[in-house]
Amino acid sequence: MIRFLHCADLHLDAPFSLRSPGEAERRRTELRGDLSSLMLYIRQQKVELCFISGDLFDGNAVTADTLSLLERELASCPECRFFISPGNHDPLTAGSPYRTMHLPENVFVFGSEKQRVRLEDLGVDVYGFGFDGRNGGANPVLGYPKLDPSKINILCCHGDLEGGNGSPYCPFTLADLERSGFDYVALGHIHKGTDLQKAGEVFWAYPGCIRGRGFDETGYKGFLFGAMEKGNVAAKFIPVSNHRYEVVSVDVTGLTRMEAVEKLKKTAVPYGRETVLRMILTGEVPEGLWEYHEAEG
Repeated sequence: MIRFLHCADLHLDAPFSLRSPGEAERRRTELRGDLSSLMLYIRQQKVELCFISGDLFDGNAVTADTLSLLERELASCPECRFFISPGNHDPLTAGSPYRTMHLPENVFVFGSEKQRVRLEDLGVDVYGFGFDGRNGGANPVLGYPKLDPSKINILCCHGDLEGGNGSPYCPFTLADLERSGFDYVALGHIHKGTDLQKAGEVFWAYPGCIRGRGFDETGYKGFLFGAMEKGNVAAKFIPVSNHRYEVVSVDVTGLTRMEAVEKLKKTAVPYGRETVLRMILTGEVPEGLWEYHEAEG
């Protein structure tokens, strides 16, 4: 069995432009901390293959500190082979940080041509495809060299499942996954993760983003860790931290102000202090009971 880790959509150095400068820097530091946590897990679990399925960076404007950290962390895991498929946020353009980084020999970055990397010692063929800023209409799942049925065939790519022909983010369908013939397809782009899925005989998954950045990215975030052999894949979700965003509706029909406050408090208790919680009040109350009165003075 081969131990693997699958992550995507870290969005390192995201600007957090709606935050104050201090808060934005704190959030970027948290993302860099998530990267270090991920690499520590790789070392502790003796992971052999790591798939980073796009949007490792939020854009081409990456700080020297972030690049230096990434180079050190990748070099700290020499026993693991890393495969990176650039996504729509970090395409392999002329100014891409992937072209200026000093990448260790155990790291492979896929380009805009569909490629295969053979790992004879593991009996694995890894296929991949990366965004280059112009090829967002390509199907990332089909069109690879003929698969060797004696090998474990893995695809690492970034794309939009069921996005439709109009999607600019490499759309594909479940039928495409089933026809692809891969043993495992490591996907990125969709920030809401999936459990391990199967299309025909093809295992696939989106790990989701590594950390929620707002109320459109609720729930625990992290990566997938598992093991595979020919014809069989097992994987589980590993949360990176307890920090999360959540949205909950609370029915206040017929409640007084104090009763509603108590209900809100009870609703919030299970989420804990690590959760940023948005409560949406629903229902009907007597007219005028909840009117807002501006304080005088």
